[in-house]
Amino acid sequence: MGYEKAKAWQKRRSSFNHNWLQNKYIPALGKWQNLLSGKVKDSQTGADFSSVILSEWESHCNEARKLVDDYTAEMSPVQLFDCEPLIRCGERLKCWLRPVIHELWKVRHSVDERISDVKTSFHEANSIERCLASELERCGKDAPLEKLQVLENILGDFHKACFTLGATINKLENRVRVT
Repeated sequence: MGYEKAKAWQKRRSSFNHNWLQNKYIPALGKWQNLLSGKVKDSQTGADFSSVILSEWESHCNEARKLVDDYTAEMSPVQLFDCEPLIRCGERLKCWLRPVIHELWKVRHSVDERISDVKTSFHEANSIERCLASELERCGKDAPLEKLQVLENILGDFHKACFTLGATINKLENRVRVT
């Protein structure tokens, strides 16, 4: 009982934002930017780009959405009523105090604004990824690297959008805060 929801959410946040987005995916985007700009030579193709970049993004979209959707419920301090000593509070007290504490937390920590920022940055990254996928389709999924150079600018925009997404997720509290 107690912090299980928060702990599970924190693990999912760490797995998505730190382990995957910031330490794996964004560096892979940087590698592809270097390839497309000609700074690095390689024999990669559109199929490689699609499997590494686009498939990875698509496979993590639901994870990102769920992370944001669950934040308010799983990180709210009202769950402290399931722990000692607050578990001993009477039901009548809990009935009115839980919503007060929850709303106070949301206001004092700008929870709705932070969630909105993450949703906006996710939507931006997702929109750019869809444009990138469309442009790759036009180039041909098996196109050689030279033909993919037209993707360089949009990939740069996507790289920035993913970085922004990671930064906005970092602004979400990573622990239950009592205010």
